[in-house]
Amino acid sequence: MGSDQLSLLTEWEKEQKQLKKEEEEKAQLEWMMDSQASFARLTITPVELEDGRVIYDLDDAIEIKPYPNPIGFGGCWGSGVAKTLKEAKQAEKSFLKNLSTWSIINHKNLYDRGLTNVEVVWKEKTTRAGLYNQKRAELEPADTQQVLIA
Repeated sequence: MGSDQLSLLTEWEKEQKQLKKEEEEKAQLEWMMDSQASFARLTITPVELEDGRVIYDLDDAIEIKPYPNPIGFGGCWGSGVAKTLKEAKQAEKSFLKNLSTWSIINHKNLYDRGLTNVEVVWKEKTTRAGLYNQKRAELEPADTQQVLIA
């Protein structure tokens, strides 16, 4: 193969890569999530400690369906603790604000991409052992649950 042929092949390959990149960018711009299957949830659980103080367990989950998708995002999960009711309420505000300002690709946020199932769940107050039992029960299939921490 001569150098002219290699040069033409290289140019053709560059053009093909550019076309593929443009197609991917268009798919990213136009992509919308499955609004029924996708969700964002913050769960806040007040936990009474042995000394009588109350802390707030925070669990957040964002799940995007379908995945894989053109934007390459399937969700995220996290947890934390707020030491006061004021901190827990601030965490709630921050969670909701982040959903509306978090730009995924090309300045479109999760709402722009079709996210409609958003909730903040405040659970009833529990003890530390009660919280561990709840979390463990959520992870285990119902038919294999055993007696948990008392």
